Amino acid sequence: GPTGSGKTTIARLIAAEVADPWGVTEFDSASELTADVIRQCTNDKRSRPFGRGYCYIVNEAHGFRQDQVERLLGLIETLPHWQTWVFTTTDKGQQNLMFDCDDAGPLLGRCTKLKLVAAEFEFAKNLAKQARAEGVELTVQEASQMLRRAKGSYRGAIVELEATKLGASVLV
Repeated sequence: GPTGSGKTTIARLIAAEVADPWGVTEFDSASELTADVIRQCTNDKRSRPFGRGYCYIVNEAHGFRQDQVERLLGLIETLPHWQTWVFTTTDKGQQNLMFDCDDAGPLLGRCTKLKLVAAEFEFAKNLAKQARAEGVELTVQEASQMLRRAKGSYRGAIVELEATKLGASVLV
């Protein structure tokens, strides 16, 4: 999905459904998930927890290297039902997802892909509602224009709203 479209938020919602809060581990980028870390995750979580399970969230999955893909494939082959792995990437990252890896097909073939598209009208309604809650009048049409300028990024539109309508200082 586009930047700011809620990929990590959705990953966290999935994690909340399948794992207890203490069973969620989030990696900010694929580079944090070394082969050694994957091995440790596998070893640490072999026994079923008392709660619902474990969930690992890996953001920016387009940065995986061959050794990581091979290790993850081996992990997923023997993944117990109480472990869930969620990978996120941007639209641009999707084009290069594991591109540098010789054969990422078997790993990608075991993943369920969710393509997020910017829901401009719904985002615009929410942005206008959020603005009203802050005492700023913003029409849905104005909110849509903000979203277009932010290339579909809800987070980017909020930054513009704060800077232009609320008079907040913005660091560039």
